[in-house]
Amino acid sequence: MRALGGRVDDAQCLTARHIYDSWAQILAVAKENGRATDHFDNCFYHHIYIDEDKTRALHEARSFLDRYYSANYTEERLRSWLTCGSARECIADLRKFRGSGAHRITLRLSTEKKESEQFDKLVNDVLPYVNEGSTGFSLNA
Repeated sequence: MRALGGRVDDAQCLTARHIYDSWAQILAVAKENGRATDHFDNCFYHHIYIDEDKTRALHEARSFLDRYYSANYTEERLRSWLTCGSARECIADLRKFRGSGAHRITLRLSTEKKESEQFDKLVNDVLPYVNEGSTGFSLNA
């Protein structure tokens, strides 16, 4: 799995720090090569499945992702690639990426049977609350 310019192994979770460090590396290499970076942009791509039962959420997302990508992902890999659980858990998990240097996040609903239900939960129960509270990632943390 790639985190912008860096590498995340299956056994570790993708963190805001990975994104921050990778984006900083991309900008540094560009500047070293004489490229202006003021117009550079990025987007973090992440999977999500919202369910009050985190175990069920992980199972449902895994079922979809394994079929979609013709793979058999480990739980560790899924946890690095996926936000899942209750709306509250998903909000907390997504907040961790604030301040990471990611300009936007694209959330892939990790389902093929409950798209409308997941979309409603995402736009009504999760997204309105992600930017509330503390700023998330901090270099000092």
